Amino acid sequence: MLKAVCDIEGIGKSGDALHARERSRCCAFDGWPMPWPDRHSIGTARNATGAAPNESSREPRLGVFQPPGPRHACKTPSPVAGLHRAERTLNERIGAQPDAVSLARDIHVRQGVGATAHVLQGSGLEILRARVEQPALILVDRGIKAVRAERGASVRALPGQAIVIGGNQTVDFTNSVPDGTHYEARWLLFDLALLDDPHYLGRSAQATPASQNSAPVRLLSQVQPHLVNAFENARQALAPQAGIPDSVVRQRLLEVMHWLLEAGVVLHSAPVIPSVSIKVRALIAGRLECAWTAERVAGELALSEATLRRRLAAEGASLTQLLTDARMSAALTLLQATAQPVSDIARAVGYESPSRFAVRFRQRFGFAPTAVRGHERP
Repeated sequence: MLKAVCDIEGIGKSGDALHARERSRCCAFDGWPMPWPDRHSIGTARNATGAAPNESSREPRLGVFQPPGPRHACKTPSPVAGLHRAERTLNERIGAQPDAVSLARDIHVRQGVGATAHVLQGSGLEILRARVEQPALILVDRGIKAVRAERGASVRALPGQAIVIGGNQTVDFTNSVPDGTHYEARWLLFDLALLDDPHYLGRSAQATPASQNSAPVRLLSQVQPHLVNAFENARQALAPQAGIPDSVVRQRLLEVMHWLLEAGVVLHSAPVIPSVSIKVRALIAGRLECAWTAERVAGELALSEATLRRRLAAEGASLTQLLTDARMSAALTLLQATAQPVSDIARAVGYESPSRFAVRFRQRFGFAPTAVRGHERP
């Protein structure tokens, strides 16, 4: 689900191999290995000023990983298993070394229910063509957030305001820090299964035509206290330490959805167009630490290697591009939304060498992993 918090937020430089058509399909709160896709989604990163990427920015997206064991241990496909393991590891780290920044960051995923992340960003950052797989509600606490959809709609939220993003679309994010402090926002992602809840379907069908519109992004300039309370209750329920069963957590998220209906907003997601690229991303998202060869991926998808390569090429993609993007997108999310050391994050996404990981990360985004947390090295 991590694919999507999707802030779920960042992609590579214009010179990146994945730049053209495939970039539009990348996933940050995509690749959130959440569903966040969804895993998380990631797009091209530039400074909020419009300049080329520099070395001093950050924000998350979803999915927390535990440093993997031997590669041969990767056997059973499980898109969110890695997230749950990593989340436990992260909680242990924070418990052992508490500090204000660590305690402020969080990211939690419940498979089949939803995901949440608390995003902290030290400087302005623009993330282009970020993939949002699941409907999302974002409450801006500090700074300014602008979202521009592929279909042209755009909104800009100030502190205390909220943005609703439809699922299965590509957007551009701009997080600004006008007061010179930091950008801060809370994300809530809704699993697509929640949209099929019978009672919610009934109420949404009776909503006014204005509420039923399929605008890709919408601004809530005034967020009612009832919605804020329901939002935070859902976020807290998603945390594993809350000890709340999934069935109850599901109702907490549905409560948020119903309060959105009261505000005139119906959550929606655009239809998914099946492709081999989507299948590959779904396959590798939860097991980024594994050694994914063309032979292995083709076998998992019941295709020959030649057919796999041919179909990906027809979609403007390649296995190397998809794997690199998924790993770097997940790494960006972990850097933005957790306090894990860079070396642990490198291992979690399949790199035994932190230096090699840092080189690939810089190639992908245009800045070093350390820059995401605001302490770039010369």
